[in-house]
Order: sequence, then structure tokens, then C-alpha cells
Amino acid sequence: MNSLINAGRIRIELEVYQDDAEVRGNAMCSGCDECDRRYEDEILERLNDGDVWAWATVRVVARYDGINSVYGDNYLGCCTYKDEDDFKRCGYYEDMVSEAESELIAKLEELADQYGPAILAVSPDEYVENEGADCPVCACGCIQTETPRVSGGNVYCECECCECGATWTDKYDIAGYLNLEGGAG
Repeated sequence: MNSLINAGRIRIELEVYQDDAEVRGNAMCSGCDECDRRYEDEILERLNDGDVWAWATVRVVARYDGINSVYGDNYLGCCTYKDEDDFKRCGYYEDMVSEAESELIAKLEELADQYGPAILAVSPDEYVENEGADCPVCACGCIQTETPRVSGGNVYCECECCECGATWTDKYDIAGYLNLEGGAG
């Protein structure tokens, strides 16, 4: 994985839809027609009750915070589970997450190669929410700063990441003053 991709910014979404494939003939092939029919009847009854997990297509989506238009996904269709927890315990879920993450990471690496590492940066709002503690590109906490300068009611400070070499300018608004003492008069 590209060192600029912050795994903590990858989020996983699970979507479930009623599968549009016919239940009869697809749900089970045990060799016992009566057993297959009973199983299919159970699925159809659950579907009639509105249980989407009775006959589902499941989609696992991996997204990167701040870049919602790029994602990795993986599908599993014609499946029957009790509920979401049952599906997550089955073993397929972990594999699907891994596949979706791998696809997402490949797309992010391609973006970073094409547009530069800043494409992976956190948004300015996220940076402020984190109080500017980490590099907006690689999330490293090792930031070198120059002496702040004041201009037009704002304070500016040039920053450079020790890890990835990204540079940016922090901007601070002057909100007042503290601890005023002394003075003439």
C-alpha cells in the first residue's frame, strides 16, 4: 500500500438487495427434489414477509474519507442468511472487505500517481477538526514549521511534513488577546 494512503480513512459499507434471480432451481441442489422445494418455499415465504436476507445480493463497498467518488466494491449474489450478523460471521464478508479495499487502494494509488499525493489529503475541515496536528497528506505527526507571520488580522505559518515532504500554510484567525499587563498611564 502506498505510504500516503491512511488506512484509518478507509470505511466499509454493506448494502443488501433482494436478488432478482429465480429462487426455484438456484437456491439448492441437494439431489433431493423434495428437500430443495421445502428450502425454496422457506426462502419464498421469508421474501413475502419482506426479509431481504432471505434471497439477497450483498455488496461490500470500501470508500476513502474525503474522496467519495472513488471506491472499491465486491458482490455476492443468490445468497440466504438469517440477517447481517449471520452474513458477517460466514467468512465471505472478510474476503469481500479485503477485495473491496484492494480495489480501492489500487484506484487511490493510480490517482496519486496521476495527480500527485495531495489528492489523498484530508479536507481543510478535517484538518481543522484534528487541530492541525497531522500532515494533511500522510497523517504523520512530525511537522516542521517556520516562524509565524501576521498579515491582515490573520497569522500564517509555513509547514512541512518530515515524512512525505508535503508543504502547506496554516492560517490562524486572531481572536483577541490574553494576559494583558502594564502599559503607559
